[in-house]
Amino acid sequence: MYKMRLLLFIGWANSGKSTLIRGISGCNTKGFQGFIKDTVRKRSLYIISSSPQESGMSEDEYKNAIQEAYRDGRCRAILLAIQPTEPTVHLSLEDCVRIARAHRQFEITAFLIAHPHNKDAENPTEDALNNVRDRLNDLDIHRIIEIDNRLLLGENVANCLGALL
Repeated sequence: MYKMRLLLFIGWANSGKSTLIRGISGCNTKGFQGFIKDTVRKRSLYIISSSPQESGMSEDEYKNAIQEAYRDGRCRAILLAIQPTEPTVHLSLEDCVRIARAHRQFEITAFLIAHPHNKDAENPTEDALNNVRDRLNDLDIHRIIEIDNRLLLGENVANCLGALL
């Protein structure tokens, strides 16, 4: 049975999560949520390019997004922007993974933005990065790809596309 992919784009505010998702998917708005369809290969991606912390997405809205992606039948992956902030009043990294796993079998890859593209963005400390790595390991996510958003967008997109193919 095919396992849908859940691609987590993890980074702090203004780190380039949605920019990277836009580069991969072709969606053209920062707060996009919905399907991007490949009409040639008859495939789609479900995009949530604004993190639950930014958008205020509720647990029910997230569950509905997962169900909608699965009902599509041609959806290859859900791409989710997420901030690793703690504590949070909105869905946390752990919440998003727990909810996804409760609904479907996913092959999960985490893209951890270790270096943001925006010079005004918070540059995570090594302790903060280690905290996120530990949290991902606790969630049994071992495919963690670190992203340096100071590189050209195309280089990072190429690094991420391997998780989709």
